[in-house]
Amino acid sequence: MNISLMCKWWWKLERSLGLWQEIVRKKYVKNGCLHSLKKKPTNSPVWNQLLCIKDIYIAGRKMLVGHGDSTSFWKDSWICDTSLKDKFPQLFEICNETEVSVAWMAKHHWRMSFRRWLNDDLQIQLRKIRDLLASFAVNSERDSPRWRWESTGLFSVKSNYEHLCSNEYGTHYNLIWKAKLPLKIKI
Repeated sequence: MNISLMCKWWWKLERSLGLWQEIVRKKYVKNGCLHSLKKKPTNSPVWNQLLCIKDIYIAGRKMLVGHGDSTSFWKDSWICDTSLKDKFPQLFEICNETEVSVAWMAKHHWRMSFRRWLNDDLQIQLRKIRDLLASFAVNSERDSPRWRWESTGLFSVKSNYEHLCSNEYGTHYNLIWKAKLPLKIKI
């Protein structure tokens, strides 16, 4: 449950405007994507703890791209139901631009450079990416997350917790609630 509550902090950081969000964005996020954030000894302990569950939060969100500066081109789920990194892993492995945002790629007309020549299979994959991007355009709106585990698209602690218990994390997190502990202490 604590992990789900901590994921709510990520949701509020991305979706809400407020004093603490502004301070955290300026100190830690700056103008980057969540994927580029790393644990550092100079970070506060609370921030480093939030970074420990960042991947769990990211797995539950799909980005609705506005201007694209806070959405990772390869690592975020934004144009497909999965990330481009997961959909086209071979291209990702040899791409020179793996840490760029959607805004950066759009500014460069979706051009990618690779460390080696693309064989026929890789050229077909590149055409598939270009077909996905052909009708996509960035706009002046802010990027915002949509929660994929809730029909409303809004984050809920309950949906996150249920996903943790039912998915690859399930055996670990379900054990908390299956323990047979007395609920009342008799005196």
